[in-house]
Amino acid sequence: MTMMPLNDLGWDPHFEAQLAQYADTRLEPARVSYVERTMYGVVTTSGERRAVLSGRLQHFEQKSVAVGDWVLVSLMGEDEAYIHHVLDRKSLLSRAFMSKDWAYSRSLEKQEIAANIDYIFIVVAADQDFSVRRVERYLSCTRQAQAQPVVLLNKIDKADDPDHLMEELRAVALGVPVLPLSVQEGLGLEQLAPYLKRTIAIVGSSGVGKSSLINALCGREVQAHGLVRSVDDKGRHTTTRRDLLPLGGGGILIDNPGIREIQVWAEERDVQDVFSDIEALTHACQYRDCTHSKEPGCAVRAAVDEGTLDPGRLRNFRQLLQEATLVETYDRQGAAKKEARNRRQRIDTHLRMKGKR
Repeated sequence: MTMMPLNDLGWDPHFEAQLAQYADTRLEPARVSYVERTMYGVVTTSGERRAVLSGRLQHFEQKSVAVGDWVLVSLMGEDEAYIHHVLDRKSLLSRAFMSKDWAYSRSLEKQEIAANIDYIFIVVAADQDFSVRRVERYLSCTRQAQAQPVVLLNKIDKADDPDHLMEELRAVALGVPVLPLSVQEGLGLEQLAPYLKRTIAIVGSSGVGKSSLINALCGREVQAHGLVRSVDDKGRHTTTRRDLLPLGGGGILIDNPGIREIQVWAEERDVQDVFSDIEALTHACQYRDCTHSKEPGCAVRAAVDEGTLDPGRLRNFRQLLQEATLVETYDRQGAAKKEARNRRQRIDTHLRMKGKR
């Protein structure tokens, strides 16, 4: 990556204001460009470097580091650096996933995908993979991330009735911009210009054209195209790590591997915001704690019966609320376990440094 000013990497007053609390003038800002286990890539004004966490950050502060984070580093040699501090984030895109801990019991954990994003492009293809239910999931994730979503309907040249698909998307997006385009044919890309001066993350399932879109936005071949199976027209994953890519003029693009099944990491209020049309109906239900299943006087089910509410949207709403409730439960339990584990590690590290263990 060539040298560039901090502003072209997304530096703004939010991060500038945080520098005053750090007195060490040897440290300089850098932005995380990739994460691979314990190795990181960071971009400074002098170029890209490999980086590792400092001992204090790793053993005492134990802050997580995601692609897009702004960090303070000390430079080592020609191409290496130590990460000493992680600046407070403006936004964070996460998802939930099931993992096994040391005791082989399954637990729900948060996977941080990208930090400090201004816009999230939700890409959906106008072909066999088209699904408004998946878009609702993505919208729930982006609501929690505190970034502005933009829905992109790609491959409109392959749709028999793209206008109908646009109507379906607008019906669930509820005010979120929905833009039609065909990256392959070069149609509609000019609509993205207002968003390209900030930091963008691109999400979407495999085969929707994310790699082609990235190449088009960057103006060069930066992502390989995945092979497409002829049976279901779903592409194979073409990226194995998240990358921070400069667009020029202050724009940054963050790519992430294709996700087929999206487990939301969101709170109940995030889901309720995405389904605000259903939430508005709940106020007319006879019972305050109505589950919209069998209770009499349910305004939500009445809307389904009248044909003004898609039953699939109601099912997805209830499903995502259940997942959000589960996430909140695991988040509270996980936070308590993490704090206890971190406390033990800090004590252990302190005793080793004192030579008592």
